[in-house]
Amino acid sequence: MRILKAQERSSIAIPLSDLIGEDGQLNLRADLIGRGLVEVKQSKFDLRLQINGLVGRLPLNSRVGLDIGPKFPVSNLNRMVYASNEQLENPFGTERPYEDAVSEDYLPVPLVRTFAAILKSLITRGLLKRYQRQQSDGPPKSRVDFNKTQQKYWSKLKPTMAVVEYYEFGHDNLPNQCLRFAAEKALAISKGNPHLSGCIGDLAASLRQLSRVSQRDAYTLRRDLMAVQQVVPAWRSDYHRGLQQAIKIIGAVDVSLNTAQKGLALESFIISLDDVFEGYVRSVLAELPDFGFGRVATLDGNKKRHQLPFFVDNKKYKIKPDLIVKDGRGALIIGDAKYKKKPSEEDRYQIVSHALAYGVKKAILIYPKSPSSQQSGLVRLGKIGLEAGIEVFEFYYDLSSDMKMSEQQLRSAIQSLA
Repeated sequence: MRILKAQERSSIAIPLSDLIGEDGQLNLRADLIGRGLVEVKQSKFDLRLQINGLVGRLPLNSRVGLDIGPKFPVSNLNRMVYASNEQLENPFGTERPYEDAVSEDYLPVPLVRTFAAILKSLITRGLLKRYQRQQSDGPPKSRVDFNKTQQKYWSKLKPTMAVVEYYEFGHDNLPNQCLRFAAEKALAISKGNPHLSGCIGDLAASLRQLSRVSQRDAYTLRRDLMAVQQVVPAWRSDYHRGLQQAIKIIGAVDVSLNTAQKGLALESFIISLDDVFEGYVRSVLAELPDFGFGRVATLDGNKKRHQLPFFVDNKKYKIKPDLIVKDGRGALIIGDAKYKKKPSEEDRYQIVSHALAYGVKKAILIYPKSPSSQQSGLVRLGKIGLEAGIEVFEFYYDLSSDMKMSEQQLRSAIQSLA
């Protein structure tokens, strides 16, 4: 498949020759439009695809696909995606290359999910069997190791004992020991993680099938990893692939969710940056220091139990702010997180109406900081209404710098408004 580079919220021209089948019909996956991932505009010589706010690999048909990256310089997409608790989906069953990454927030979701699936598949095809050299002590039989026998028994006047060697055809070999160690580690990572909960059953079932394989300690296993692929027959490509992934897991290697030109092929996800940014901001503000009136929490206004009627005398219409910051006194600040390049007047009208309906005096809009913009951090727009009125703020969140620092800046800004 030929892969074209693209950015979210942009348009790209695709030659009609790539999208017209032999029958002269347009060869474009119908579910792309059905899912609202792209919009199509056709001209005489090409077809323009308007890409919505998503990143990942998007197959247009069996011949051509798109690798869509973010417009903003998101230096740690992993942290943002995983903190958002948004479900990662692979609706087209595709794979793409991933580059290795080093992160203190170790969470190799694509690696573990792909490894769990391929381990289940290769066990179904049959575990690798090899003749393994075994050794036991007892009466002489099979092949006697004369050197060891002389040192251990005959030199001590025990002529009826010997160290004997024999070969046993079975599953207890280096490749399977590697798979077992990686599966145990992957299962430990998966427990308690919402992105990997679906892997737990497959990994546990695979470990039951590997129960007769010896457990190796990390030190001796890592020492032998260089030779593990050499003992697997070339025709067991599933084993070679599974072992590649197992070695990464054993070595605590993480992978970056940003698109890459080369690297280990793993399960590909379609990530909605609109949803991820909103969920990430909400997780950053999930709990704030007590302002003196009980626990401070940030609620999701998209959930029905947190919504209020838009009108005081009409219960039909509900308002759904992204963020409701509250303590024991009730709602304090209403906010919306918008993953877009610049604010719009519609955003401001919406947040003011939400704040009015909730009866709060502060409202905030949170955007990613554009590299070309001079605005950063908290910006006060002004007050709407007479007397107390509603103060409106914007916060420009830097996704390209130290994420922990950006998170603390946002928390401090919200604390200053409460």
